[in-house]
Amino acid sequence: MNNFRLTGIPSPYYISKEGNDANSGLTPDLPKATLANHNSGGYHIIGTGVYKGAIVLSNNLFGGVYMADGLVKILATGNIVATANDNFYNTYLNTTTNQAHTIFIDMGGFSYVGGRGQQHFNCVFTNGSYIHNTGASMVPLLQRCVMDCDTTLTGVQFTFSYCQFFNGNNTIPSLTTIENSYIDYATVFSLPSYFTTPSTQFFNNCFNGKIVIGASAYELKKDKSGTLIPDRIGNGVLDLETIDATVYTRGNFSQDPEFLNISKRDYWSVSSTSPLLFAASNPLNNIGNVRYSVVKKVTDTEFVGGTITDLITLANDYVLQTPATSGQVVTLPIQIAPIPQVLDTLNFARALNFNSDITLGDAENNNVTIIQNYADGTAGANPRRLTYEMRWSNQSTQPTLDAHWDNNGYGTAGNYFTFEQDTIPKVSFDGVSAFYGNGSPEYDVLVGGKISAKWVQFRVKLLNGIG
Repeated sequence: MNNFRLTGIPSPYYISKEGNDANSGLTPDLPKATLANHNSGGYHIIGTGVYKGAIVLSNNLFGGVYMADGLVKILATGNIVATANDNFYNTYLNTTTNQAHTIFIDMGGFSYVGGRGQQHFNCVFTNGSYIHNTGASMVPLLQRCVMDCDTTLTGVQFTFSYCQFFNGNNTIPSLTTIENSYIDYATVFSLPSYFTTPSTQFFNNCFNGKIVIGASAYELKKDKSGTLIPDRIGNGVLDLETIDATVYTRGNFSQDPEFLNISKRDYWSVSSTSPLLFAASNPLNNIGNVRYSVVKKVTDTEFVGGTITDLITLANDYVLQTPATSGQVVTLPIQIAPIPQVLDTLNFARALNFNSDITLGDAENNNVTIIQNYADGTAGANPRRLTYEMRWSNQSTQPTLDAHWDNNGYGTAGNYFTFEQDTIPKVSFDGVSAFYGNGSPEYDVLVGGKISAKWVQFRVKLLNGIG
């Protein structure tokens, strides 16, 4: 019995917090437990959970592909070691039935030591020094990644596409390309020498940081419209465009990205007027992989006026009220748009710890946003997915009765459906009489469909740990 969702992956090995390394790992019912290179040169599907330790992904020239099936957090207690060709993928080949999941990699102050030709999609690197050793013949690619740490790149060349850089002092080699990315004000790129052909390229970025080459520092002097902006670093700082505006620094601008919840490590939600929207070299895409979002906080009326049980607020987050082991909030109705919209990804407290190896109530396994902590040996526990409940309506006026919450006609009006965090909410029909949200073990990924709503109401539950 299992709760895995990714399909269409050729001959994968499965990894789950509820697994066992004595298992074959060849089926989702018999997953491995340890994040390691079980399938040299092949695919690994990682179930939701926190994977902690000094992690060695490869010990030979044949790396693996590691894909998150659910919200995955890697919490290193030593260097993460990967040799050639190891790849962290959020999903597989953009298949229509699969959804992207972010892999959070907290390096614990240690290093990520990589090999040649590595590729990372939808990863967040924090709290460490990201060191990536490579050869010139295989260019590492990081796409839709967040680098919220110091970064030292050793080797010859790298490509960062649709990425974000925060709070880092970054040393980068020649031949590095950074494109369609966001660079915050606290980020510094140090280059080994002056730009010569061939060399590092920055193009079509929202570039608020600075570049240091030798004794000279450079910053951008213009916003997206071409309007001059004041110096931010101080006197004597040169205009980045003077390096070579035609070849190496083309299409960049400096401007407030208009993040909505960056203090909670929500790196992707921006306002409708953000200059990052539709500003990539492909105008259908957004710089830094951001998206326009509606953000609601616990201090907003819809939460403050809701029904709150055994929860208190701490640092603008809900936490359990001692000695409660569970608590919940039922929000007031929330209008998400003037007219019904197809719902995109929904997130609740995505960066909280949920390490099922740790005792319930410990700092690493507490205040977990999950509707049900399924018992070991049941499908819902392999892996346990972080979930919330929601009901919705397309009616023009605010719903006031259970009957008004029609849920697009799925099942009984007024019922709440269970959905998974960090995904697009979808519903599947079992072919007989029941409908399931994509947070339920019974959900069928092959037939699940999106939902539309003008109004939503959430029921969010916190537990003092899982496992």
